[in-house]
Amino acid sequence: MEIEIGREAIRKGSAYVKQIDGVSFALLRKYFAVDNAVVARKLALMFFPFRNAEWSSEGGEEIRRAELYVPLMGFVSYVVVRALQMGISGTFSAERLGLVVSRLVVVEAVFVAGTKVAGYFFDVGLGVPEVVSYSGYKYVVVLVWRMSFGYVRWIVGM
Repeated sequence: MEIEIGREAIRKGSAYVKQIDGVSFALLRKYFAVDNAVVARKLALMFFPFRNAEWSSEGGEEIRRAELYVPLMGFVSYVVVRALQMGISGTFSAERLGLVVSRLVVVEAVFVAGTKVAGYFFDVGLGVPEVVSYSGYKYVVVLVWRMSFGYVRWIVGM
């Protein structure tokens, strides 16, 4: 009896895997095609935009290309640092962390919707992944800002 239940579970599991195997992430793959050099150049560009000489040159196409790796890692890192800060202050709970993530997702969705509406009126044709990519860089900057001022307050003893 148990062997038959195990076989049925394996059959259902393999059918589920075959069903998922048909899903293609090829459309999103181009937004995550980065290497360490591109990530370093993007981060340097975020913090020192005035030192970039590639804005108008042909070789700057790679640096201007929308990618989702840095914004997604910035978002995840921001959530982890926020959870760490809540844990240090003794106010951490899964509900509060879920509330933080939910607020961030709602704010990002409102920002993307507003940008798409403004793009319609100004005749700018950006797709949703591009808007999410360009708006997601703010998490990296906010993360660095929060961490740096947190260390300054800790060193000063405030």
